[in-house]
Amino acid sequence: MLHCFCNRPPMHTVQQHCQALGEILAGRVHAHFSSFRRATFLFDASAIESLETTLVVEMRELAKRMFVLHTSVDTLAAEKAALMARLTQVQDENAALAAKIKHVMMDAYNQSQQLQRRMHVLTQLWEKEKGILKSQWEAEVAERNQMALDRALDEAAAREERYLRRMDDEKRLEMEAMRRHFNLQKDTEIELLGNQLQRRAHHEMEAKLSAMTEEVQADQRRKQARTQLLEKQLLIPPSTSAS
Repeated sequence: MLHCFCNRPPMHTVQQHCQALGEILAGRVHAHFSSFRRATFLFDASAIESLETTLVVEMRELAKRMFVLHTSVDTLAAEKAALMARLTQVQDENAALAAKIKHVMMDAYNQSQQLQRRMHVLTQLWEKEKGILKSQWEAEVAERNQMALDRALDEAAAREERYLRRMDDEKRLEMEAMRRHFNLQKDTEIELLGNQLQRRAHHEMEAKLSAMTEEVQADQRRKQARTQLLEKQLLIPPSTSAS
């Protein structure tokens, strides 16, 4: 079809052909109407002439439209040829672009493989470095924890020592207070006991003195009774004494 459109006659030839075709059609219309006038005696001449004029104008307008149509067809053919050329160019560009994309994809795939290998190596290095950093961090944390624990133990020991010293001081003060209290209580009890013993000794002494006095008085009474008895015996006559 493109070959047929490309082999069409030039535009001025087409225009001349359309004008000639319009004149031929107009001549045929005139011939038909002349024949119609000769064959027909009763007709409306003005109406026939108007119809003839209208048909001639329409035929010439039809010839112009055919020229426009041919022009449009030629334009479409030229546009189609340009589009086909553009299509071929686009196909070539697409092929080149596809080849370029394939090349780029191959490069991207190779780069991706290289990146994966590098990432694998970097991951291994990072894991190793992370292990080292973790060990260092754990060692530092353990050292800090040990230092904190030692500091806490030292502070606890110092607090315990201060507490024990304070408790010793409090116990010493309490013992001294208890000792003073016990000494005071002991002195008081000793004084009370001394007073009680003194009173008891005084009472016992008084009781002993009273008993001794009573015993002495009883002894004196016995002696007096014996003396009186002896005196009575000395005063009694002998006969009375014999009988």
